[in-house]
Amino acid sequence: MRYLEFDEFKEVGDPQLQLGMKFFSFKTFKLACRNWGIQNKRQIRFTVNDRKRCICKCQRFKSSNYEFRIFASHVGKNDSTVKIKSINLTHSCTKVNKNYHMTSDWLVEKYIEQFRVDPNWLVSDIIQRVKDDLKFHISRMKAWRAKKKAMEMMNGDEKSQYLKLNSYPLELQKTNPGTTVKMTQHLGVFQGIYIYICLAPLKNAYNPGCRPLISLDGCWLKGQHKGQLLVD
Repeated sequence: MRYLEFDEFKEVGDPQLQLGMKFFSFKTFKLACRNWGIQNKRQIRFTVNDRKRCICKCQRFKSSNYEFRIFASHVGKNDSTVKIKSINLTHSCTKVNKNYHMTSDWLVEKYIEQFRVDPNWLVSDIIQRVKDDLKFHISRMKAWRAKKKAMEMMNGDEKSQYLKLNSYPLELQKTNPGTTVKMTQHLGVFQGIYIYICLAPLKNAYNPGCRPLISLDGCWLKGQHKGQLLVD
């Protein structure tokens, strides 16, 4: 018998869990269970979770006869593939209005394409979208954290980008010999105060073709690390 394999990229919304379904790892199996619980408004938990097996149960229903339960373990001794070996999706408890598995990371994973299309997606619109799609209400702080993480995922972390400025002058002088770069630093760490760059082609063009007049234009940096950018 050929069993269905779970694809975490295609079945993010409402995975159709069934007996014999195979997963790449226990991490993928637990992701599928969490997604199923969120989509069906059920709070699930993992009562057994080790390297050999994993049991998913309902958080609220305690009966041993008709309890929601999914048991998964490795297919074989030398096979790391995880397989559902027993499953009971029956629920006798009421649906939940909050689910602690719906984290900001989960929201980023689900709506990352929407963040790419609309980087200025408002926090209030994120809350409304989750309410329309999943019938859950999330706090403004959780929606704000999801947006912040999505922006960092797409644009990169500003703090880590500043750490790369030490190698930036060397790259400029390597590709544009004669370029002048001056940067305030202390023990190899960028202080975020001043950085001056004058590319060699611009420097060489000042004398033969430019008037002896220098004007400055600037703008304020409104990101996480404030500052001012001046361009002549």
